[in-house]
Amino acid sequence: MRRRGLARRMLGVAIGTSAILGVAAIVSRSAVGWVYPIGSGSMERTLMTGESVFLRYGTDVENRFDIVAFRDLGGGASIKRTWGLPGESFAINLSGDVRINGEFLPDAPGRPAPTVIFDSRLQAIDEHWRHGGTAFDPWTREPPPAAGESEIWTLDGTVVDRGSDLGLLRFQDRVTDGYLTEEGEYVHGPNVVQDVIVEFEVQVLSTGGYLRIQLSEQNDLFEVNVLMYEAEEDYRALVRRIVPQRFDRAGRTSFGIPRAPVPIGEWVPMRLANIDNRISLTIGEMTFQYDYDANTPRRDPSTGRDAPFSAGPRAKLGACGLPARFRNLRVLRDVHVVPRGRFGVGTAITLKTNEIFLLGDNSQNSRDSRERGPIKVEQVLGTARAVVLPLGHFRRL
Repeated sequence: MRRRGLARRMLGVAIGTSAILGVAAIVSRSAVGWVYPIGSGSMERTLMTGESVFLRYGTDVENRFDIVAFRDLGGGASIKRTWGLPGESFAINLSGDVRINGEFLPDAPGRPAPTVIFDSRLQAIDEHWRHGGTAFDPWTREPPPAAGESEIWTLDGTVVDRGSDLGLLRFQDRVTDGYLTEEGEYVHGPNVVQDVIVEFEVQVLSTGGYLRIQLSEQNDLFEVNVLMYEAEEDYRALVRRIVPQRFDRAGRTSFGIPRAPVPIGEWVPMRLANIDNRISLTIGEMTFQYDYDANTPRRDPSTGRDAPFSAGPRAKLGACGLPARFRNLRVLRDVHVVPRGRFGVGTAITLKTNEIFLLGDNSQNSRDSRERGPIKVEQVLGTARAVVLPLGHFRRL
């Protein structure tokens, strides 16, 4: 036993020494790059205070979303993410969405991933989702799961009337630019975020009804019905955009998806996303998309004017006419840029051929091109390639 413990300690020392020598080798190659310490929280949660990244020397900004260090006006250095490239038109609207040359932000490699704000493997569903009504509840929670596993909730949809919210789990939390920690604590953000994603796994126990998923944004409701009746060839999905009290809008139109793949008795992952005016529905390994025009704003009762905010549950899921089980629920929100500052906010700014627009990932707590203006390419010192310190935090960027 002692020899085994000694061997483990020696192996740990060897690995640690190798990692240190590797970092030292990188630092010593001053012609290639150097290690840059992160001294502020402007890039959290991508880069955390106290970490260090390896920067490759060079002023070439190769790709949108590259993380670069640059010389600021005070003579020091800062690190941000590249959003706008030379010659482009760049704008941030009042909803926190970015437009490049008048179009929504391209889904290019390196785009900041959606941020988790609820996860049933870390949080209790009934603390964040409403279910049933005051007199009747068709939902039941199965016995508590093991640590790190999701709760499973069962719905008896055979007793739910068509279109009734009793057959829906209804997400009650406000969607803000906060985040969920690895320990399951939600850190609230001060800014409302419009674009939302809901993910879950469902096990349909019999046919005879349909699954329901809803997302709301401003005054629009997007509903997916996955129809599952007796014949498998009748399985299909119907996607609708509904504008309450404005039934004359073209948004009432819908489209169908044939052969929605939801085998009876099997766990099937599903995902409904509303990102940059694109509805994306994933069932198993199949994804379907639907683009729409601008959202219908709600009227702000305090001002009497239209305002870009949403009311009521932002996500709902469940079924009608059939029994089903649900697990691994997650709600995510899209990247949100706080519309603050005088450069590119509200009104587009056109970047010169030697300028880039940089933003911090922690938008609320970052001073960047929104206040400072575009950065000249010659101010760039290098591109971040990996987090290298502390040793246990190593990851590529």
